[in-house]
Amino acid sequence: MEKFAIPCVAAIIEKIVNNKKYILIQTRQKEDGAETNGMLEIPAGKIREYENIFELILSF
Repeated sequence: MEKFAIPCVAAIIEKIVNNKKYILIQTRQKEDGAETNGMLEIPAGKIREYENIFELILSF
């Protein structure tokens, strides 16, 4: 049986405050992610059939 990729979206979000650049990152925390929990990551997630990719990025 052929396997297909799971569509997902991620974004690097920057904000400049007082001429200093900040990048949004998050701490990974998954129930089944014992080895990777606590690591830093860029916000990302799966895209469901009814979702719009641009709306997902704006929701970060």
